[in-house]
Amino acid sequence: MRIRTLPYWIYAGLGVAVAGSGCETTDVGKACTGMKVPYPGGATSSGDVINAFGSQIVEYNASLPCESGICVATIGNGGYCSRMCSHDSDCPQAMQCAEVMTQGPFANNTYCIWRQCQTDADCGDPWTIGCKPIVPYSSFMLCTFRQ
Repeated sequence: MRIRTLPYWIYAGLGVAVAGSGCETTDVGKACTGMKVPYPGGATSSGDVINAFGSQIVEYNASLPCESGICVATIGNGGYCSRMCSHDSDCPQAMQCAEVMTQGPFANNTYCIWRQCQTDADCGDPWTIGCKPIVPYSSFMLCTFRQ
């Protein structure tokens, strides 16, 4: 009995198909260092949670370091990359789909933002994401990247 082998290009095509169907990479949640956060003193976010405390804004700008060109700043987080969404399932695991602004041109639009949490288990992947207080000794906690 003779065993037939497939031509090499079929194996190569299967390898590309399998590799292409792997994990989706995204920059959602990564710091938007060029975003201006309206806060007393005109500080920029630079990923610093204190600068955006109390501010919630959306900025569309092609020069920002995000694939979507969308940065958001939400309570407890400096500016970070986001994207529009309709449901929580449209966002990475540690994020939720929510309205960021209630007034202005982006009012009623929903974006992927960091999810509130009580423990690391609420955030998904324990190796890269954890549940942290937004300011030291605060009971208000959000999922965020581990540093």
